[in-house]
Amino acid sequence: MKKENLTKLIVLTSVIVLCAGIVAFASSLTTEIKAILTQEFTIKYYGEVQEMKDGSGNPVYPIVYNGTTYLPVRAISDMMGIPVDWDASTKTVILGTEEKPPKSVLSFEGKTSDYSSKVTDKASLTVKGANGADIVYNDGVSFRIWNGTSSANADRAYQANIGGGYTNLSFDAYVATHEDNFGKRPYEIIIYNIDNGEKLASITVMAGEINKVEDIDITGVKKIGFAANGIQISGANSTDRAYFFNPIVYSKSNKPVKQETDTDTENDAQTDTDSQIDTGDKTQAKSVLSFEGKTSDYSSRVTDKASLTVKGDDGTDVVYNDGVSFRIWNGTSSANVDRAYQTNIGGSYTKLSFDAYVATKEENFGKRSYEIIIYNVDTKEKLASITVMAGEIKKVEDIDITGVKKIGFAANGIQITGADNTDRAYFFNPTVE
Repeated sequence: MKKENLTKLIVLTSVIVLCAGIVAFASSLTTEIKAILTQEFTIKYYGEVQEMKDGSGNPVYPIVYNGTTYLPVRAISDMMGIPVDWDASTKTVILGTEEKPPKSVLSFEGKTSDYSSKVTDKASLTVKGANGADIVYNDGVSFRIWNGTSSANADRAYQANIGGGYTNLSFDAYVATHEDNFGKRPYEIIIYNIDNGEKLASITVMAGEINKVEDIDITGVKKIGFAANGIQISGANSTDRAYFFNPIVYSKSNKPVKQETDTDTENDAQTDTDSQIDTGDKTQAKSVLSFEGKTSDYSSRVTDKASLTVKGDDGTDVVYNDGVSFRIWNGTSSANVDRAYQTNIGGSYTKLSFDAYVATKEENFGKRSYEIIIYNVDTKEKLASITVMAGEIKKVEDIDITGVKKIGFAANGIQITGADNTDRAYFFNPTVE
């Protein structure tokens, strides 16, 4: 089935999903029908066979009625990463997102832990700005950095049930500690997808400095978690606390384009053999971060604007769309497959491209070299090893990934047996095609 058929399939599906089991006599707007529920069809997305499931994880199958094939709307939207909602008051299926005004994270149902809590008292909501004046926030979340680099995980995080209907998260990040550490000690601020334990964002902030974090992508995420780690310390004072001030969620408009095409099964049979329906198109480059990914204690997705902005050769800011980061924690022995950021691309792509960059102390810019590594995760083979200099953007193009199902991103130091924990390799705008 052609890609342009997909939109109509989704729209038509809503009729079947909503009307199944409804008696014809209940309303003039409903009609009882006889349709065929078939398990014979194979559904493919970007060349990969999919198992369609409902919201509870149960298998669901296509329906054929009057020569037209209908697919379950929630299964298709989940497969494509398109948010879907149901407005019972107007009996409307909502695909994609509409503009939603900002809403405080603390207005949702939340879960605290021995390490995380809501912040509502004025004293804790007041910090000194860069000019020395007091900044007073409305609300916030706090996380106690109790064990240095091993403080954070999803279970200890403050968890907020936002329901899955928002696309973006913003807040001001701040770490309170002894004043003699202000501006010297770095910390890792972490946002989790609680349901799968994935890191949605990892942001480095300096103690005592306010860091504005904007537009973290939370599309489709139902529960978000807030936590933090120390970076240069193996242990931390129990008084060290990370704050997420004025955390808000909101939605930016993402309306699908309506396309009218026919989905008649007789015509489909001439082009789709063995009852296979392929809903994807591999001719376009696709972001690595759009695939299912697996982070580690050393690797994470990069979605915040601050970490996606670096200085180009001419001194101007280069702002990327997304990326992957890897912490070079132990010099030449930092990288392996298990520590790498792993992404399941399915095996249907042939090329990988990205911009490589290593962030470290400015005194090392142009002097210290690093090894950027791409792995075949299944075989643990190095697909590519690229040398980059600290602080310099290196464009990496057309790495051969033919037949590779899972790729991994990692890095090593080269001239050093150990490295500062703040050294990070970035793979900006990674795409496969």
